[in-house]
Amino acid sequence: MTTEEEEKADQAAITVGDSLGKSALKLTLILVVATLGCVWWGNRASGTDGVKAAAIAGLLCWLGAILALMITSRFAGGTNASSGILVGSALRTGIPLIGIAFLHFNARDLRDANIAYFGVGLFLISLATETYVAINILKQASKTTEAN
Repeated sequence: MTTEEEEKADQAAITVGDSLGKSALKLTLILVVATLGCVWWGNRASGTDGVKAAAIAGLLCWLGAILALMITSRFAGGTNASSGILVGSALRTGIPLIGIAFLHFNARDLRDANIAYFGVGLFLISLATETYVAINILKQASKTTEAN
């Protein structure tokens, strides 16, 4: 590999990395605002149990979305991009939904505080947000790959 090819490869990694950081920040900010809204609602409806339910649901949704975003960006622009999207989708869907279902059936206080409702609402917000920012990362990686 020549020096010029190495520089192009480094530039592609820097561009996608910068895009990942900004995308993760956008995702985090949107989910924090949405989770705070659910925490407020949970406090009004169920007191501290509602706050716990909304916060845990928000954390699980954020964790699934951020891991999916990291996996998608890692494989973006390469020959394994579809594999990255598939694994990311499994994480984005599995972590929040399985975690929330487990807590719903095994923690009476969270079930009574409607963790399932908070989880579904926050999951849909995280799904839409993560999909939007992942598409932007894939577009950026595609442009970088074409330029090289």
